[in-house]
This record gives sequence, structure tokens and C-alpha cells, in this order.
Amino acid sequence: MPADTTVPVSDEVWEALMRRKNRGDTFDDVLRRELGLDDDAEPAADDTLPGALAAAIDAWQPSGDVATQTARAALRDAVTWLRGHEGPAKKAAIVAGAKPAAVSAQQWWARAARPGLAALAEQGLVARPTTKTYAIEEE
Repeated sequence: MPADTTVPVSDEVWEALMRRKNRGDTFDDVLRRELGLDDDAEPAADDTLPGALAAAIDAWQPSGDVATQTARAALRDAVTWLRGHEGPAKKAAIVAGAKPAAVSAQQWWARAARPGLAALAEQGLVARPTTKTYAIEEE
């Protein structure tokens, strides 16, 4: 089926979709979330992250209307990139270095990477040298 196919829906369904739509979401985002399509995929095994980081990412529960596995994948990408980056990095550098090309920068950062990095910082797994920078301190 072509990506630009129009699907007719009742007013009731339209209103339900609008209530579930977050700022910046497409209707495809809403439907994927509601149908659980993003949560079906198992995360790929990541041998590059130390056990504590990998376990914390796997246990992280994102808040809001974001698919858990999608958010964890974004966080894993951000952490993996930070581990390879020397010194602290700001949002722009993390987004430029870690975000997949096909994903909205605002959605990737605001709904997944930033809250995930903040959660890891609370656990002491990610450093916050300033309020706008993140770093992974090697053991």
C-alpha cells in the first residue's frame, strides 16, 4: 500500500486520534503507538555498552506517549555516541552524531534521548557537567 494512502475514518475515530496526538506527531506516529507496532521489535543486543548502562537502558520506562522500545533505542544511540565522544557534549552535537536521519530531531531528543539521559544521570551513569551538557565518564 502506498505511503500516501488516505484512510476514511468516522468523526469519533478522528477525535480519538486527535486526543492522542502529541505536538509534532504524525497520524502514523499515533497509530503505530496505539497499535503497538513500535513495541513489537526486540532491541538488538548491544555488546558495546557496559553492563550497568545496558541494564539501565533496558529497564528505563519513558513517560508520555512514546513507544518504549523506540525511546530505548534512541537513548541507546545517544549513550553509544557519547561513549565515543571525547568530553561533554550539548544537544546539537548529540543529535547530529547519534540521531538516525529518518527521525525528527525534536521528537528524538525531547521525547526519548533527553529524558533518558536525565534518568541515567540521576543514577550516576551519565555525567551532567553543566545543565546543558552530558558526558560518559569512563571507569
